[in-house]
Amino acid sequence: MKRISIIIAFFAVCSLTACLKDKPNTDFSGTQGTYIAEITTSNVNSTPNAPSSGAANFSGAVMSIAGTDPDTIWFTVNIASDYPPKKDIPVTIAVDGKNLFSPNAVVYTLLPDSTYKIPTTTGTIKAGSRLDTFYVIIDPNKVDPTESYELPITITSATGATISGNLATIYLHAIGNPLAGYYNSTGTRWNYTGVIGYGGGPIPSGGTATNLGPLSPKFGSPLDPTTLGMDYANLGPGDYYVITYDPSDPDAISVTVNDSFLASISNFKVITQTYDHTTKTMHIVSTYNNGAGGSGSDRIVDETFVHQ
Repeated sequence: MKRISIIIAFFAVCSLTACLKDKPNTDFSGTQGTYIAEITTSNVNSTPNAPSSGAANFSGAVMSIAGTDPDTIWFTVNIASDYPPKKDIPVTIAVDGKNLFSPNAVVYTLLPDSTYKIPTTTGTIKAGSRLDTFYVIIDPNKVDPTESYELPITITSATGATISGNLATIYLHAIGNPLAGYYNSTGTRWNYTGVIGYGGGPIPSGGTATNLGPLSPKFGSPLDPTTLGMDYANLGPGDYYVITYDPSDPDAISVTVNDSFLASISNFKVITQTYDHTTKTMHIVSTYNNGAGGSGSDRIVDETFVHQ
């Protein structure tokens, strides 16, 4: 909240008559009549309390379509002013299908109305307050992860306030990827004591095997139009594969892992990275050491993913 403090010091004594002739002090209460309605924060933004609306904050409005349960997205409408409003401000929002925004090469399609619901499109910001919260419920089971979708929601009415010119719309969006979706997965993780230096071929004996099959299915989540994220072994969701494919070579993939995982391990190496686009099957074998600079113990992970 913006606060204005006025300190007036009198260094001379004036007579009552002289004071009555002075102009009155400036009345700043008039600034309370200037109210701007804007969309501000949202739970889809990975940075708490960071703005999520407007073209400049497009990256802070990314929807997740992973999982099978309905996902509830919320965002707030804020009244920006020197002081909270003295009267209630009714607010109305709506999906603006003609306002699709694409700041990059991705072409977005309006999210089908069968995939989401907005429980209420009207709200009231009470006198003395600034915020109201609106909700969107997404059904990921009805969203095609191979398509790039956008859901622009805008403030259409805010009685007693001016609607912001650049922060009135939140561009909720999800990037599609042809390889995205659920994969039936099988695999094994082998834990060794010390360093074995695996470089391929038969899996060395002496390791403790963990069956990764019960983790099936795994979701290939689009990171961009040519890159997927998928849980790594039994270490997800914090640690995950980063799988990139080349549209000009449909059977080629390139595999690594996310940066934070790489920073916590050493000697990560991909032994096998194959993809058969006809059966939509990936096979990935990798190895790493769980300590810094190879000071820990080696691990081998062998996983196969078949797109559902």
